Amino acid sequence: MNTLKRILCALLIIVFGMPLSIYAESNSRTQTDAMVYTLNTEARKKANSTNLDEMYYFISTQDKIIRDTALSIVGDEKSEYQKAKKIYSWVCSNIAYDFDIYYSNSRRSVEAITVLSDKRSTCEGFTNLTIALLNAVDIPAKKVTGYALGLGAGSTWKEDKLPSYQSNHAWTEAFVDGKWIIMDTTWGTKNEYRKGNFSIKSNPVRYKYFDPDLVEFSKKHYIINIPAYKVPRYYESNMKLRESKNHSEGVTKFIKTQDTRIVELANKIIGDEKSSYEKARKIHEWVANNLWDDWDTYQESTLEVMSAVDVLTKRNTNISGYINMNIALLNAVGIPAKNERGILLGYVGIHGWVEAYIDDRWVISDAFLDSMNYYYQGEFSKNTQQDKFLNFDPPMLHFSKTHKIEWIEE
Repeated sequence: MNTLKRILCALLIIVFGMPLSIYAESNSRTQTDAMVYTLNTEARKKANSTNLDEMYYFISTQDKIIRDTALSIVGDEKSEYQKAKKIYSWVCSNIAYDFDIYYSNSRRSVEAITVLSDKRSTCEGFTNLTIALLNAVDIPAKKVTGYALGLGAGSTWKEDKLPSYQSNHAWTEAFVDGKWIIMDTTWGTKNEYRKGNFSIKSNPVRYKYFDPDLVEFSKKHYIINIPAYKVPRYYESNMKLRESKNHSEGVTKFIKTQDTRIVELANKIIGDEKSSYEKARKIHEWVANNLWDDWDTYQESTLEVMSAVDVLTKRNTNISGYINMNIALLNAVGIPAKNERGILLGYVGIHGWVEAYIDDRWVISDAFLDSMNYYYQGEFSKNTQQDKFLNFDPPMLHFSKTHKIEWIEE
């Protein structure tokens, strides 16, 4: 009988290339992989809208160091896809996986700016930095959490455990060229940080986890949570207030006569520009780049309201100076403009910005928020913007993530 069993086993190996038990296990794994692929496909289809207006929800303004790093990485690249690929490659090459944190189960900041400085982190830090760099070059991106096989998590999917898997990994989805792509920079690196030492290694299959085939990706990754677009909390109230207060009749009352010095400066800023929209954009950029947020004044009990002429001679100012200078320069070139106030998330006190009437519609201009300059303890720090100004004519979906409008000048 034993001889017969050995003969049958030999025949199975000849026919199938493996013993039947191994064949059955392989077939079962293929079926489970297919199940994970189906679940991942459904999760991405449900959460990944391709509505361009909604994509601004997945862009956040970034720290200047993050922005400068991202700009240096992408260089003159024009293609969104290639920008994303360069950022992916840079993170994989320059950040190490922190095994000391992983094995000690201790906590360390996974904020993007910290990871950039430390050059090491776990998967969440890799993902946060990747997203921040993508956002800094205007590429929408979001964090996906899920379960990944390997590193103490087993090597195969267990069908009966799929519903109970808890998240143990994070990666990125980025919206480029009209579609969402997967980017797992953690799995794309071989760099390690162990026992206080860095070990930098090349990875010949680095790009395997940049825009991977979902079938292959699903053999090791199972999506548990993928953020979907949500209407920002202030969007509806902001829209209603703007609709009720922003009229197209009588807008000339929002043009006031300006000091000749303001007029001269405004004409110098716009040059030969004919388009009202581009005139307003140039003024927005000039205000953002040439005024300084006066941090010293925040120590005072009351803030001085500064006129445009005051700001002309004293460039360090508070929010009132940014608003009044912006309005004055717009008025000086014949563009109606008015004051608007509300709440800015993360900002102490009342915030303010400008609305300008251009080409038969009202356009938001928050030059203060786009300014990277500050004045502190009598010292000026100038940081000129080098890319898109996110707070000139921002889509309301994007604007309403951070701004709540409470009052509009009438």
